[in-house]
Amino acid sequence: MTVGDLYWFQIDISTENDFLFLNSAAARHLIDQLKALPHHVVRTVIRRTVPFIRQTFELAKDNADPFLIASHLLLFLHLIISYSKREPFPMSPDIRKVYERILADPSQELSLEDLAATAGLSCSQFKQKFKNQLGVSPRHFINAQKVEYAKKLLTEGKSVTETAMLLNFSTSSYFSTVFKKYTMYTPKDYVRKKRKT
Repeated sequence: MTVGDLYWFQIDISTENDFLFLNSAAARHLIDQLKALPHHVVRTVIRRTVPFIRQTFELAKDNADPFLIASHLLLFLHLIISYSKREPFPMSPDIRKVYERILADPSQELSLEDLAATAGLSCSQFKQKFKNQLGVSPRHFINAQKVEYAKKLLTEGKSVTETAMLLNFSTSSYFSTVFKKYTMYTPKDYVRKKRKT
């Protein structure tokens, strides 16, 4: 990902059986590396990574050989792992302050105006500066943190409604919509899936 380009995708790494056609040892190694990624946003050099992901999508759209598609995706994933180990992207002190405030308590009610005030910027300056430095909008980043925290609450036995209220969502249905956008599962489906594993 670079500023201006964001590729969002999810890979099911819950099992190593037939993972991208790799043998179990290679699949386990790759899955362990993916699970160890320090963060979900990885800044890359666009000319090196984007051709792989674009080619992967093109091949998939054309119903190409699955082994060829998997090969492109493997190269892309290894590049992402490599870039994730580099020095994290720099944050200015004002944006770092906001970043740390969001991470400190994902359940808190955070308006963009409050966060802009924390950074000492106007709302429009704040949104632009945050996205330039972290690669995603503030609202996207906040929701991603809330969803990660929601996973913990749900697996600890909190109901969907309790979780939605604890995370300051206006309704449980809106919470479920956001949760599904980030995980591809409804909260109830996510809990069912976790119980099976």
